[in-house]
Amino acid sequence: MSGINIAALSSLKPTRGRTHKAVSGEGNKISQNKPSSEITESPRPQKAQSILSVGNGVILKGKIVEAGQIIIHGSVRADINAVSITVESDGFLEGSVKTCELSISGNFKGLAEVSGALNLQNGGSFEGDVTYNSIKVEQGAIISGTLTIARDKTNTEFIDHSMPNLPPKTSKI
Repeated sequence: MSGINIAALSSLKPTRGRTHKAVSGEGNKISQNKPSSEITESPRPQKAQSILSVGNGVILKGKIVEAGQIIIHGSVRADINAVSITVESDGFLEGSVKTCELSISGNFKGLAEVSGALNLQNGGSFEGDVTYNSIKVEQGAIISGTLTIARDKTNTEFIDHSMPNLPPKTSKI
């Protein structure tokens, strides 16, 4: 017989101020007359983060409505709504994406709306239109398209690092 060993859980104490129902080991009988020292509550599983990993050699086409983290090593042609998208060096992504963070080491072609950071890494290629809040471009990355900053432009500050021996020159837009 499989199931929960009630005796093993009996050492758990109920949370203060909560109403509990104890479940006996027989069928679905519920007993509310047990002393609080015998009342137990099943541990609640923690909410797992949704992760989608597209492996090398995999081709995925379609629409991803909601995901936590997407890691792409293969080829994806899709419209995506996710918290974080990473296109690895062996990955290709074509489509329209909405995300908080987009990191590209491979190839991206399409439209991107990034509410947080856009990171283009050495060897990464971006072709298309992107709206972003912050951007980091490593030497060796390629960008082709339209870049639009999403945040309030009155607070944007650019730093000129062209003369490393002098203090940085800043300009506000």
